[in-house]
Amino acid sequence: VSYIASYLFNSNIIAPSPTIVLGEFVKLFSESDFARCVLSTLWRSVYGFLLSFVVALVLAVVANVGEVAEKILYPLTLLARAIPTMSVILLCLLWLRSDKTPVAVSFIIVFPMLYSAILSALKSRDKEIAEMLKVYKVGKVKTFFGYTLPDVALRLYPQFVTTLSFNIKLTISGEAMAYTGHSIGNAMKLANMNFDTAVLLAWTIVA
Repeated sequence: VSYIASYLFNSNIIAPSPTIVLGEFVKLFSESDFARCVLSTLWRSVYGFLLSFVVALVLAVVANVGEVAEKILYPLTLLARAIPTMSVILLCLLWLRSDKTPVAVSFIIVFPMLYSAILSALKSRDKEIAEMLKVYKVGKVKTFFGYTLPDVALRLYPQFVTTLSFNIKLTISGEAMAYTGHSIGNAMKLANMNFDTAVLLAWTIVA
């Protein structure tokens, strides 16, 4: 399909041939800034995801313990879900440095997703096992780290994988909008500004 599109348009700007894109992809590995761009984007993605996960886990545990806390947190998470992604990016551009914007964007968007998923998993735990642990007087800390957390993590693993991949897309989008130095998003933005579609597609493969 790529070869056909390249032949029909006969333009490297609109549809470069797969051979050219592959050549640009290979060339990226020889660039001095390539590894730094990839690792920086990966670090921002992982950092934003872990931050979202820790905050979501703490608040979900609190909400699961008390109904009042859940009702207080509900409108906040609902608001975070309702805010358009572009609005979040533009506001972060006004308030934060370019290297902090991608992390903030991923946190604001991913946090409510993880919070809802973790809270739902906590509420759907096997109540018979929970009662058995109480009967045998297993401590709350031991119960949480020995049973609750592993059980929730196992059932949420597919959700975590999906959310992490979505988080990487958000991070790259934030980098592109904020012109974050040494990042995949910024490299894509520069390729776009130079009408270098082959390089843009090569970076897309990397992403």
